[in-house]
Amino acid sequence: ARLLAHVGCVVDDADACGTVCVRNRRFPHVDGSRLGVVPSASLGKHGNGLLGVAAVSANDVLAVGSYLDISPYLVSQTLILDWDGSIWSVVPSPSLSTHDNVLLGVAAVSANDVWAVGSYRDISPYVVSQTLILHWDGSICSVVPSPNVGTVENGM
Repeated sequence: ARLLAHVGCVVDDADACGTVCVRNRRFPHVDGSRLGVVPSASLGKHGNGLLGVAAVSANDVLAVGSYLDISPYLVSQTLILDWDGSIWSVVPSPSLSTHDNVLLGVAAVSANDVWAVGSYRDISPYVVSQTLILHWDGSICSVVPSPNVGTVENGM
C-alpha cells in the first residue's frame, strides 16, 4: 500500500489519495476524531491512480492522476476528481494523446483558478513525451500551451 499524496485543510479534516485507495474506489479521510474511508468517483475499469491533491477549502479538494482505458489497447487518460465536502465527482479533462496521458501535480489558487501538470506521449513518428498543463476556471478544464525543450523526454 502506498499513499502518494496528502492534503490537510483544517485540523479536523484531511484527505489523502494514492493507487491503493483508488483501486478500491475509496479515499482515506480524517474527520477530526477518526480515520475512515469515503467512496470515490471512478472512470477506469482497469485501474486509476491519483498522484496529486490540492485543497481550496475543506469542501473543495481536487485530486489528479490518470485512469486506464482500453481503446482498442490499454492506455492512460487524464483524471481529475473534485471533493465537495460529501462526495467525489469526476471533472471532465482533456487527454492530448490516444496513448499515455497522466497528471502528476495540482495547485489550487482559488476555486476558479486551478492548475494541473503532467505529460502525454505522442507517437508520430516515434514515441516522444510532451509536457501537459491544464487550467480549471471553475467550469471548463482547458489545455495551456507549454514548452517542450527535449527531443524525446519532456514532462513536469
